[in-house]
Amino acid sequence: MRKPGVKKMKQIISEFFDSSIRVEKVIHIGTMCMDSAWPDIAREAFEYDPTDVWAALGLQEPEIEDSDEWGEVLREGRKLGYLIQFATPIPDDFYDGGYSFSWGWYTTHWIYDDSFESACAKALKWQDEFIERRRAKAEENQPLKCRDKNEVDHGHATK
Repeated sequence: MRKPGVKKMKQIISEFFDSSIRVEKVIHIGTMCMDSAWPDIAREAFEYDPTDVWAALGLQEPEIEDSDEWGEVLREGRKLGYLIQFATPIPDDFYDGGYSFSWGWYTTHWIYDDSFESACAKALKWQDEFIERRRAKAEENQPLKCRDKNEVDHGHATK
């Protein structure tokens, strides 16, 4: 008998594999950040990446640098869910219908949600938007390799 959620997790794993996205860090705030003894992974996220972490939480970055007080801010903000850092390769060469990439050059992004599954859905959306921004930037900086016969090339109509 399968446990509830196994099918959903298999779907997430498949989508992440197909999209080349992965989970780098998972912090469950409700069980890891409510007392004074924060695990290193949580403390380091708030210490080394505070602007992005607080932005993901949708909370104003406090001026305090103490995990005891951070926990209080999280409780007051009712943030008890999952703070997850996702990673995806940075596309470096776009072509008709695709792009090339390597896990040797990637970017990360923090996402917060009350459920792991919802955070993963947000991560897929973030990745799609990231790739489209990179594609638009690449198209501004270089002509497309494949052009439609009706597009203009260097100011001249092609037929």
